[in-house]
Amino acid sequence: MPKIDISLSEDCFTCSVCLDLLAEPVTTACGHSFCKPCISGYWDSNDVCKCPHCRQLFALRPALQKNVILTGIVEKLKKRGLISSLSENYARPHDVPCDVCSARKLRAVQSCLTCLSSYCEIHFRPHRESEALKKHKLFEPTGNLQQRLCSQHQRLLEVFCATDQVCICYECAAHEHRNHNVMTLENGRAEKRSQLEKTKKAVKKSILGKQEQLEEMRQAVQKIQVIFVHPPHSIPTHLKELEWLHLSETCLC
Repeated sequence: MPKIDISLSEDCFTCSVCLDLLAEPVTTACGHSFCKPCISGYWDSNDVCKCPHCRQLFALRPALQKNVILTGIVEKLKKRGLISSLSENYARPHDVPCDVCSARKLRAVQSCLTCLSSYCEIHFRPHRESEALKKHKLFEPTGNLQQRLCSQHQRLLEVFCATDQVCICYECAAHEHRNHNVMTLENGRAEKRSQLEKTKKAVKKSILGKQEQLEEMRQAVQKIQVIFVHPPHSIPTHLKELEWLHLSETCLC
């Protein structure tokens, strides 16, 4: 079965009041469809009855009839997984929102460093289809794209200066950092990751060493406690042990 490409932004599936998939679709005389609760609430809150989409005025409040055909199509497409609720794609507080959505913003699926914008699936389509836009630098959704620009030259930070440990643009690399150890961001990331692993191993080794010292001290304390719970005549027997413990503590320090 051929794959069907259905745009979630098409008016035939989307209510322009709630901006979600149609639920209980009804169609007005001007031909636009809405969720029955949405259009009813819209008219209840206004003095005149007009279409929220095209603004056509109605002299009398239209009687709303369920669009049986549209209801059936939406339900079948949802069951087959060809369309899903737009509410699932709305940007949440921790998501990067689409910069193009004019109403409630959808979640971005890609960020373009050339355009300095983030796009939802719908508004990202030109970048998939246009040969010119396909050449743009794309990344996973990223907020604060302005931070990806060099504050001095307003160009993309595309290389890493290992000498100064900063990301720089090619203009910086050609002038201020021309004699420095400059590498790609990928190599810089790999080098940082390697340094982090070495640091983690060193810290882990240090922790293990401290734990061993702590265990030896704990055993020393236990031996001292054993000595002092014995009768007085046994204390001379443990003098050598005390001397040994003293030497052990000295070594640990």
